[in-house]
Amino acid sequence: MTMIKINLLPPVFRVAKKKKKKPVDAKAAGTAVDLNSLPWKWIAIVAGALFFILTLYFYFDFMKLNKKMSGINANMAIDQPKMQGLKVLENEVANTLIPERDFLMTNVLNKTPITNVLQKLSEDLSDGIWLDGFTMNNSGKERSFQMKGLATNIENKTNIEQIEEYLQKLKSVVPNSQFTYSTSTQTFEKSPVTAFNAEYKWKAD
Repeated sequence: MTMIKINLLPPVFRVAKKKKKKPVDAKAAGTAVDLNSLPWKWIAIVAGALFFILTLYFYFDFMKLNKKMSGINANMAIDQPKMQGLKVLENEVANTLIPERDFLMTNVLNKTPITNVLQKLSEDLSDGIWLDGFTMNNSGKERSFQMKGLATNIENKTNIEQIEEYLQKLKSVVPNSQFTYSTSTQTFEKSPVTAFNAEYKWKAD
């Protein structure tokens, strides 16, 4: 048999039932952080100290680099007159010494220098031959020289014999050269002479 209880007391005098508290999760309670309990004052002091140290570091690093830059600028100011002197020397080398070197390499120091050719031209001239023209190309791989002259008869040798002998002697200066020549009969001071034109060609080593 079920009994029904009825509380007839006014609400003011009724005893309120206590609500059961929910159990607290130990793990959740352990991870919770109370912001009010943090040492904000010390955190601010540490952050300020770090900022001050970094500021000093960058300041002294900047001053160090600035000092190096000042030293470089000072050295450049000292070296500027030297650089101008070097430019003058470079211009002198480019305008004077290099052309002189090229001339020496081309005409004096190569294997078939112009001095040897000119010397041979003069040494082997016979009494019946004289020259009235000479040109030479002594640069690059293709070398050559051209000459023209006159020959008159002498004792025991005709004009043609003298010319051929003379041209063969010149070839000894440039043994690997090939030469061609032509002759023609002319009159010089009412005397018959033989004019000749010769050309020597060779390739430089």
